[in-house]
Amino acid sequence: MKRLIVFGLIGSLFLFLAWSDVALAGHPVTDNDEGIYLTSFLLIRKGFPAYAETFFSQPPGFLLSLYPLVSLSGNHLETFRLGVAAWSLVGIGALFWIGKELGKRWFAPLASALLYLIPHYYGQTLVLQSDAIVTTFTLLSLGALFRFLRTGQLLWFAATAVAYAVAFWTKFDVTFLPPLLLGIYLAGGAGTGNMAHRRERLGRAYRVCSGVVAAVSGVLAIPFGVGNVFSNTVWYRMQSEGVAAGAASLVSLLSTERMLSVVLLIGAVLVWSVRNRLKDMGQVLIFWAGSSLLFFSLYRPFFPHHLAILAVPVVVATAYVIVLSMERRRELIAPFTILLLVAAIGVRMQLVRTSAGSALLDPERQEGVAFILRSTKPGDGVVSDEAIFSALSGRLPPPELSDLSYVRIASGNMTSQRFAGIIQSEKPALIVAWNGRLKTMNGFPEVLSGYRKISDPSIHNPGAAFYRLQG
Repeated sequence: MKRLIVFGLIGSLFLFLAWSDVALAGHPVTDNDEGIYLTSFLLIRKGFPAYAETFFSQPPGFLLSLYPLVSLSGNHLETFRLGVAAWSLVGIGALFWIGKELGKRWFAPLASALLYLIPHYYGQTLVLQSDAIVTTFTLLSLGALFRFLRTGQLLWFAATAVAYAVAFWTKFDVTFLPPLLLGIYLAGGAGTGNMAHRRERLGRAYRVCSGVVAAVSGVLAIPFGVGNVFSNTVWYRMQSEGVAAGAASLVSLLSTERMLSVVLLIGAVLVWSVRNRLKDMGQVLIFWAGSSLLFFSLYRPFFPHHLAILAVPVVVATAYVIVLSMERRRELIAPFTILLLVAAIGVRMQLVRTSAGSALLDPERQEGVAFILRSTKPGDGVVSDEAIFSALSGRLPPPELSDLSYVRIASGNMTSQRFAGIIQSEKPALIVAWNGRLKTMNGFPEVLSGYRKISDPSIHNPGAAFYRLQG
């Protein structure tokens, strides 16, 4: 009976999260990336292959994790957001699996509550980006690794490598690689046997991991063309390293994300107090949080949404040391966790109440979409630095111009000469400079040969500029 009650409570938590996700899926668009990815998905569905023709800056894992939704949703952003939310719920499920392997029944409810109290995490669970999805695959890899450490069965280690390979090919996630290697080392040195046997076990584990990761990488990358994937993702990131405007340091962003900073501080303090009780799995969790902090302190360009990725290892490690530190006062862990769950549910309910009736676009951008629909006809191409315009109007750009983000322009990946060449070749009916990104391109708008600037009194964005194809 007790177990039935527990399963009922867990099921209720998932149902609540799913209900709130549906209620919040129509929240206003605040990130240009959502329009970029939605436009890219629509272009790929139209027959312009990803990476070969449609520029796509994220690895194939992100594309494949959501692309099946394009046939269901058309250009409905809300459906893709719910796809991200569904993957996030899988990640919460992985927390319960990890808690079972750790033997800590309150670990998963506590970690879930903490995550949904961190704005940058719960915000990303309903945004068309890869940050929430990559954490799900990493958590699945962690669960399989812990299962392997407990059972020693290579099947679970292969599952660990598969899940990590998918995580890597979702956002080039390397934050879990150090703890994964630590887990391999711990597994290779576990048990009895002389040094030669331990080395043999360790070598076998490394070979299995390398082989599985290589195989999954091939399955994900080769169909799209390794060279095309490399140029769209790896080379693009190398070009973007020096683009610092709009980015910030980890320390400055943590100062704005107070809940994550508090969780990090609590975890850091408690780690010292329980250091002598950390077993193999606990060491992996602490190492994951530490390696993630180090990586993101060095990574550039670092944007606020990246905090969602950092939040997961920090919360997982902190939840573990909290539970461990309260084992001598076990009567406190249940009310403490329930209190945090109630707080997280309250935050979620408040979000649902305040977001009721909100529109995807603010009035100014609604004017922009309405103007595009009035000024063009179905089948016309529209190029805009406000990518959501193309997606919601159905007037798609040439596939190479699906992404006109600041980083792509400032890094030199999209130059004015290349832009002009594509425009002259494809001749889109309308070019919309809306948010200032296009205007940062050297030579814009002088490169728009054959286009005439037009205006409309219904547009209230003073920085907007429209250019119509002549003839």
